[in-house]
Amino acid sequence: MSKGQSPIVHYYIRALILAGYTFYTVYLVNSDKLHYYIAPRMIPYVKWGAVCMFLFAAYTVYLAINEADVQRKAAASSACGCTTHHPQTPFKSIFLYGLFIIPLVLGYALPDKIMGSTAASVKGMNLGAATYNQQIERIEADVGEGKEKVDKQRSEQATNEDHTNQPAKDINELFPVSEYMEEFAELGIRLYGSDVIDIREELFMELLMTLDLYKENFLGKTVVMRGFVYREDDMEVNQFALSRIAMQCCSADAMPYGLLVQSADRSLADDAWIEITGKIGTTIYNDRQVIQLETLAVKPIETPDDPYVYPYFGDYLELLNAEKQ
Repeated sequence: MSKGQSPIVHYYIRALILAGYTFYTVYLVNSDKLHYYIAPRMIPYVKWGAVCMFLFAAYTVYLAINEADVQRKAAASSACGCTTHHPQTPFKSIFLYGLFIIPLVLGYALPDKIMGSTAASVKGMNLGAATYNQQIERIEADVGEGKEKVDKQRSEQATNEDHTNQPAKDINELFPVSEYMEEFAELGIRLYGSDVIDIREELFMELLMTLDLYKENFLGKTVVMRGFVYREDDMEVNQFALSRIAMQCCSADAMPYGLLVQSADRSLADDAWIEITGKIGTTIYNDRQVIQLETLAVKPIETPDDPYVYPYFGDYLELLNAEKQ
């Protein structure tokens, strides 16, 4: 827009943009799709943000009406009445407003889809939870030091020995503790005495982290896990990853995590949601030792209402105790 042109049009464009984002948020809330893009703990803030945008839109309309009144009075008194707080050229206007309008149009035009194999192929699958914690290298070093103390003892034990009846002292040695991993060690001790480990959604990341850190302690244990099927090009024909998308704040930081699965059933389609019961083993994948589940049973399931998993910020053991009651 040329210099000196009325800013009224700018006010109305800005009001429309703000209203567009407001109503798009309302649409996502009403269609129960907001959690496709935002973690549950962030949803109240987004809702309040939509209210604020609506109020700003209304205020911007008020500014446009007020500006029109100012210009009418200026015209009557032959005064200028113009301002310079708006883009002054067509290029600037198109560029600045386009930064807001294009994402809004795409939001309305594109279908709302659950992230799955496509997102995993772009972001890269994390087998285990080794990248979940930034101190993982220090944690794994602590685990290694603790294991050296018990390797000799464990190598002398029979392969079919029931470890769940060992004295607490021996179990604590199997799960060394440091300032970075106390909760994971406590969770590992709790899981160690379980016949079946259910990798539930509420503690998905924390359970994967624990199994990954102490994988040698859980060899042969039975695991039940739910997720979608994902395959990479370098996987064997009888392998796939049982995966979930983990989100901390929003879809921008979402990352796929899962466990490698060995299964004779090759008919499972990518993105199919299944529940697997399998035994924990290990294998080498991409030059790294990872957990591999040997399939015992596969059951198709419906896609969950909320397909994503999130970090748990409470007490792990308190949650497990509450679920048992």
